[in-house]
Amino acid sequence: MISHNVKLIGGAVLGAVVLVGGTYAYATNAAQPELVIVTHQGCGTPAPAQFSLPLQALHEAAPMMAVTYERAEPIAAVTASLSFDPTVNGRESEVALSDGTLALPLTFGRNDLSPTRIRINCRDGAITGVRYERDRSNTTFNVTREPVQPEVQPSS
Repeated sequence: MISHNVKLIGGAVLGAVVLVGGTYAYATNAAQPELVIVTHQGCGTPAPAQFSLPLQALHEAAPMMAVTYERAEPIAAVTASLSFDPTVNGRESEVALSDGTLALPLTFGRNDLSPTRIRINCRDGAITGVRYERDRSNTTFNVTREPVQPEVQPSS
């Protein structure tokens, strides 16, 4: 028969292995940055295309960071810089495209959620909408075009 002490030691070793394994699994997953998947559909590509951005980088670098994507073929190309700007209100229903830069909010909705997926929709060679998603929450922003105003030089 196995002695009582051997059973206790075996149980302690098994518990330690489970604890170390669980800690390792948690630390491995916690160390990976949360990604925002950006997809664009109908923007000159035959199938939806996507890329990922680290969510933390969006919050830390905004609005200095701009992401530019473009279609590989120059004919009817859709090119835009995505600028994540903390001053853009994610509770509104519109975002602005001005001089090739689409100003996007960092969060969306009443609860100021950070998106895990951003879908950029195009029609007839132009960006028409942006959809933010996180779990079951989502918001679609209509894209408005703002003409670039020339800077007025003060008269001397």
